[in-house]
Amino acid sequence: MTNNPLKRQDPDLILRFEERKGGGLGIFLARNNVDSMQYEYRDGCNRLMISKEMV
Repeated sequence: MTNNPLKRQDPDLILRFEERKGGGLGIFLARNNVDSMQYEYRDGCNRLMISKEMV
């Protein structure tokens, strides 16, 4: 079974750290700092492809 991290709701950044649920912050930060992200589940493995154009 797959658990696509790109479909997660963004974390609530208004809440204090102690009040937030764990998880999702890394994907949120990556999503806001890269050009594209793709997820797939293939051959029993989760694959997250991230690309960033280097200028």
